[in-house]
Amino acid sequence: MALKRNNFVIAGLGSSGSRFLAKVMDRSQQWHVVHEGISQSFDLGGETPLLAQLILDARPRFFGDVNGALLFHLLELRVGKRAVIIRNPRDMLLSWYCEAEGRLPASFFSFNAGGYFALDECIEHGVKCIRFERMVTDLDYLRRIIRYFGIRDVEPTEEMLRTKVNAKRNAFCASYEDIDATTRMRFEKVAGAFTRTYYGAGADPHADDFAAEETTPEEEDDGPESDEDAPPRKPIELRSTSPLFAGQDLPSRLLPRSLIPPLAARLGLGTPDAPASLQRVEEVRLFHRNLALLVMGPSGRPQRILLEERREGAPYFIRTRHLHISHLGPKADQALLDTLAMLGDRLADVALDDLWPPGE
Repeated sequence: MALKRNNFVIAGLGSSGSRFLAKVMDRSQQWHVVHEGISQSFDLGGETPLLAQLILDARPRFFGDVNGALLFHLLELRVGKRAVIIRNPRDMLLSWYCEAEGRLPASFFSFNAGGYFALDECIEHGVKCIRFERMVTDLDYLRRIIRYFGIRDVEPTEEMLRTKVNAKRNAFCASYEDIDATTRMRFEKVAGAFTRTYYGAGADPHADDFAAEETTPEEEDDGPESDEDAPPRKPIELRSTSPLFAGQDLPSRLLPRSLIPPLAARLGLGTPDAPASLQRVEEVRLFHRNLALLVMGPSGRPQRILLEERREGAPYFIRTRHLHISHLGPKADQALLDTLAMLGDRLADVALDDLWPPGE
């Protein structure tokens, strides 16, 4: 499918104004802009580029997703335009600290460590940087942002800036300094370098990446995105009968059960008819050059695993010499983490061609 120039993805960490920006942009009558639309479509907590790209390609022209879940793969996505939103990490921490009433999960720190790395990586590679603090206070700056993404029929107003969206801060904690010292120390290790680079004394990198944008609501022809006419402005529903991606329509092929045993043996897993006390491969789907596995174990909980050829730019899944191994789902329990670790060890020097079923 040809690249759609009239679509975009904007990513950022939580509590950085993504919902606010999506609501402003979706006032357009021409564009359909959603907040975490791709994430909700798959109910995933960290989409691989392949699956995200499938949905982006299926969307109509004039579509945008403001979606923090795509931050780790933003550089790999084929979209017309991209950007990241950044916010002072201290304000972000205060917002989430209040939301959690002082009980942040341990995963908060490890996730955000990867998130700040990814933000910095995207900006260094030329992705436009949206500064939260200006976006929610400076009408002209907000106007130039939405013009950059091709939205010409929305005029930001002071009322939009006054409307708080998804505000988390409350009376639980009044300031960053009131957060307990241990939490601040842990967060400094995570975000200290990013804070000093983008919010430190005298720091002003990417203060306005949209300074050259026109502020007048003139029409702009962004050129043809594909050979098809633009479909109506409405989301596309995705469906499937596969238990791997229930309710969605994805261009995939179901591997015949007769071809599963040799693959399962190579993976160190049982076949579909193995005893229930063993981990077994129940289903395999082929997405282009990727293997999606449905693995069942003694607990009865399905484990959804994706094997891909290794790529740079997606550093937060298990990677071997040749493969990128990830899980499909909003979270991974310990059993799934153990399975991923086992596969990482077993497939340390195995290429995707070594796993690809003969004749497929």
